[in-house]
Amino acid sequence: MTVTALARPFDCERYNALVPVEAADRIVRANNALGEMLSRAGVLFVKHGMQSRFGMALLHRHHTCHVGERMTQAPGRVNDESALVTQPLAAGTHHRPGIPWVWSVSEGEFYPMEFTTDSKAERLYHDPANVPEAFLNEFVELVTASPIGHLLGLAVVERAFYDTIPAESIAVEYSNIERRASIVLARERHEVSNTIETTWAFEAIIDPMLGCESQSACVTVCKCECIDDAGTHSHIHFDRHRTTPGQHNPT
Repeated sequence: MTVTALARPFDCERYNALVPVEAADRIVRANNALGEMLSRAGVLFVKHGMQSRFGMALLHRHHTCHVGERMTQAPGRVNDESALVTQPLAAGTHHRPGIPWVWSVSEGEFYPMEFTTDSKAERLYHDPANVPEAFLNEFVELVTASPIGHLLGLAVVERAFYDTIPAESIAVEYSNIERRASIVLARERHEVSNTIETTWAFEAIIDPMLGCESQSACVTVCKCECIDDAGTHSHIHFDRHRTTPGQHNPT
């Protein structure tokens, strides 16, 4: 199967129905539900060889999207710093349309929640290798059967944007309420605390006896986090990956 099943139009009402990140985090972490889900998901991704192409994301929103817009992420510069900016863009603007990078599942179908123009994400999305139909079907079964499945979506979690941040730094995402934009900038790790994990990748475990990947075991790697300010979103959240300069400037 190609990515056709993942290419539905953006629905702003569906996006606006997402809950804030703190609420989503509280729900998925109750009774260790998140840990169990990620463990099962990791085995599924490795089984189908999809761990290098896709991961999972906590479904949430930071801003409201209006009719005719869709949430789109793009590399750029803000105050002379490299940045990754997500904001609602109207259809038909001069901006690149991008590709969907995170999907919710409803009634067995995949619905895009946000888009990105990041080059690495686009390359993974357009990989000529087919996405196994069995993988998508089993992913649907996994999230549909889980009481927290409505808050966890399929995602392209890697970014070319992340690749140049120094090892001692992370990417911190700030919310600009007036512009309805989320802006990721590089910051040192010690500057942030009280975080919420929001995206995860999976890595297969190499069997030392066979010298190959095990299809029944994997390691879960957190790729993105948000700051939790005592249950009230502080408008600052961050991603652990690395950045590369771009041209988009929302200011």
